[in-house]
Amino acid sequence: MIALLAIGLVRGWGEVAPRWIPLLGGKPVRPMAAVVPSVAGGLILTALFSSIPVGDGRRLTLFGVTENAAYVNEAWETLATICIAPLALWGPITIVLGLAYHRRRKVTKA
Repeated sequence: MIALLAIGLVRGWGEVAPRWIPLLGGKPVRPMAAVVPSVAGGLILTALFSSIPVGDGRRLTLFGVTENAAYVNEAWETLATICIAPLALWGPITIVLGLAYHRRRKVTKA
């Protein structure tokens, strides 16, 4: 569900609050009310799903040093890498979407 909120950063319905929301329905969304949570969330996702190799099959993550999983063969390791790769990209993509939303909605002062 949270992943779907990123769609609001690129679609028109992310610029006006839905009518079913009490007190806010139909009103324009302030750009920073969308940009700040999206960039902060993107930073958190990046920290959660990123790791740094430290050698000997170990990786440094947000939760400490972890051991790499042992796979039966390279095919299973390749499949796991392909399935997990989108998680590593989710944070940076959310940050880029938030910045693009800010750039699109920025009000120029005359």
